[in-house]
Amino acid sequence: KIECASCGEDGLEFLETNHVKSRKEMGHANDLTGSALHVRLRKDGFPEGINILCSNCNWIDNLEKHKIRAKTPVPQSRDRRDYNKQYLLRIKIEAFTPYSNGKPKCACCSIDNIDVLSIDHIIPQSYFKGEKKRIGIGLNRYLIKNSFPRGYQILCRNCNSSKSDKSLCYHQIKR
Repeated sequence: KIECASCGEDGLEFLETNHVKSRKEMGHANDLTGSALHVRLRKDGFPEGINILCSNCNWIDNLEKHKIRAKTPVPQSRDRRDYNKQYLLRIKIEAFTPYSNGKPKCACCSIDNIDVLSIDHIIPQSYFKGEKKRIGIGLNRYLIKNSFPRGYQILCRNCNSSKSDKSLCYHQIKR
């Protein structure tokens, strides 16, 4: 059985390979991705230093690695960087909370780690020709300014990518 090494998620469409060591340490080029990477891993007998994580856990792992590996500071004062992070988090929580009836969580699987949550357009953006695409902080500000209009929900990375332009996530199909 293949599952996420961190949380146990077993939906194949959520699972990704994760380099425990860096790609460089593993001898994998940055352009070795997707099926080419999987062929190489199979050929090498799934070497140590690789594990399987779901998209959510892989994202969290990469955030942690980035915090550890950050060597060159952004040319801003620490106070300014901290303020920006706090501001972005505050806006995200403010935008997500009304769509979750309280604490922000995924509408499908109920995960509540804010780092993996995102706004999902219930009706995919691709159906709205000519309308401005809003993502990230711009979408969060739009939702707040427009009193949290209908047509949006909170999904985690796993469920959002699974749903994509379909109407249901893997978890909903599995039920």
